[in-house]
Amino acid sequence: MVINKKSLVSFLKLVSVKGELENKEALLNIGEKSIKVITISEGKHFGLIGSLDGKFEDIGKIGVDDISSLSNFLSKFKDEELTIEKVENKLEITSKKDKLKILFTLKSPEYIVNVIEEDKLQGVIKKSKGNEFVLKQNILKQIVDYYNSIKSKDLILEFKNGELLLLLKDEKENELISGFEIKEKLDNFSVKVSKQFLEILSTINNDVLLSIKDNCPIYFKYEKDCKLEYILTLLRR
Repeated sequence: MVINKKSLVSFLKLVSVKGELENKEALLNIGEKSIKVITISEGKHFGLIGSLDGKFEDIGKIGVDDISSLSNFLSKFKDEELTIEKVENKLEITSKKDKLKILFTLKSPEYIVNVIEEDKLQGVIKKSKGNEFVLKQNILKQIVDYYNSIKSKDLILEFKNGELLLLLKDEKENELISGFEIKEKLDNFSVKVSKQFLEILSTINNDVLLSIKDNCPIYFKYEKDCKLEYILTLLRR
């Protein structure tokens, strides 16, 4: 099958995520119209559902045990259009312009362990939706910058009076409090999240749809060149 390198690499980076949440492996389901993936963390506190639409071949489920390595191999090609074929237990990757062939060894699907039934994860996502707002990229970057300046162990996010409040505190009891105007009408909330919240935002690094409610996992949705939905559980207060 022929696939756009940039789209596939971007999709794989969004699936792998940064930092402590990194998905090193994944079960990719390659069909004629999309590449789909569903993962769940070992402690079941983080999960994602992703899809990349396009015209592909019906290869079925393949196990990738090192998503970052596959992304790096794909990036070695200068050509934007790659040909990928499944040959026994390998992906054969070539292009018309590059004098390069990569044979990427696959892992047997039954040995990929970070999988969950889609219905179960969709049930959590459904529960988490209902209080959505768009977090703009410029605000996202500000939040990450503030966190890096104070190195708080966790973050408090609150919404009241039309404003999203960020509260950070380091080990020396230094505090940083910042407000961001949100145009959507939301129910009030006050939640505590780990720095993994920022790892997801940094991975997306773009406008993102969030739904935050008390006592529910946080819901993230990115949908541009591909679609990713993430859920992350809250910390106890």
